[in-house]
Amino acid sequence: MRKDSGELELRSVVKVKEMILKDINGVMQIESIKSIEYLEEIPDFVYNIEVEKNHNYFVNGLLVHNCDDPSNPTQAASEKERENVKSFYDNTLYSRLNQPELGVRIIVMQRLAEDDLSGYLVEKHKNKIDHICIPVEIDREKIEKENIKPKSLVEFYDENGLFWPSRFSKEVIDDYVRVLGSREVAGQLYQRPAPKEGNLFKEKWFEIVETHTIQRDVRENPVYFYIDTAETEKQQGDFTAICSAFKKDNIVYICNIVKVKKSFVDLCKFIPEFVTANKYSEYSKIKIEPKSSGKSVVASLKHNTGLSVMELTTPKDDKVTRASAITPACESGRVKFLKGNYVEPFLENLMVFPNGKHDDDIDSFVYAVSDLLNGNDFDFMIL
Repeated sequence: MRKDSGELELRSVVKVKEMILKDINGVMQIESIKSIEYLEEIPDFVYNIEVEKNHNYFVNGLLVHNCDDPSNPTQAASEKERENVKSFYDNTLYSRLNQPELGVRIIVMQRLAEDDLSGYLVEKHKNKIDHICIPVEIDREKIEKENIKPKSLVEFYDENGLFWPSRFSKEVIDDYVRVLGSREVAGQLYQRPAPKEGNLFKEKWFEIVETHTIQRDVRENPVYFYIDTAETEKQQGDFTAICSAFKKDNIVYICNIVKVKKSFVDLCKFIPEFVTANKYSEYSKIKIEPKSSGKSVVASLKHNTGLSVMELTTPKDDKVTRASAITPACESGRVKFLKGNYVEPFLENLMVFPNGKHDDDIDSFVYAVSDLLNGNDFDFMIL
């Protein structure tokens, strides 16, 4: 069996500089690739080739499968549809290589959600894949916050932060935003599950305040706790989320948000410890989402503790509709966060919603804001 070296040019983006070829039944085929050189010039035009009655064809010795995105953007918001795509990849596509020992799987797709096929593969096979992410535009002053991968690709962006200015100029990008909207453009051009500034919620809406600057009356402004428990049958996949908050002068102040994975017994022990450490008082209330596991937690806490525990009203709308209902209050500055380590990771999750992987903490947050602002105990400011 003879091995040799050679050079293969992929004309659109990269050039394979070093590789090992293998003689298989008289045909030289790629055994491994040692290095890749990125071309300085990217063509202004690309061609989408289709072979009649067959979407598979060879390009410079590489078998290419010409297909569309594995996920339909209109269905990507559905968790069930995203799971169907992952299942199809694992159970069908993964085994389609003619020569598994030589073949390479290359997936090119836009980002639609945190747990779309790309996100799933990056997490599941992070040690076995090379993840290349090329957003259409970057902020050169904030490279560390850009999702470009690998970071060395920054050298291929021009001085204005554009990757392909001859095709995607700033005017073209702005036109895409105008027609498609920021959410669609985030996935198609910027390779983000949601716009950088936020999806349904915008980061600029929320003020982070120092705790010592807010004077709270324990009786008039008690801390309430809102709990979204994990579904019993999905306990290993879901979190239980707890949001603590109070209202003063018709502004909701978020004090803390945590997500935990605990068994029913451990959760019933954790809740009293958490609320005690987070300013629970005799005027506080603990409100729990009335799902099957939540009802059991309410019953256990009522029986075994002296805490003021109750069920939240059963929601009539889906979580996206409920979240949308509080966006006016958030945009008008009526929701603020007390400074703490929980703020940054929560806001990152909130900005991606509803395209995030786990939104249990978003549920508890939405319950808190909705309940505190829509209640009958309106705060009148005394001037």
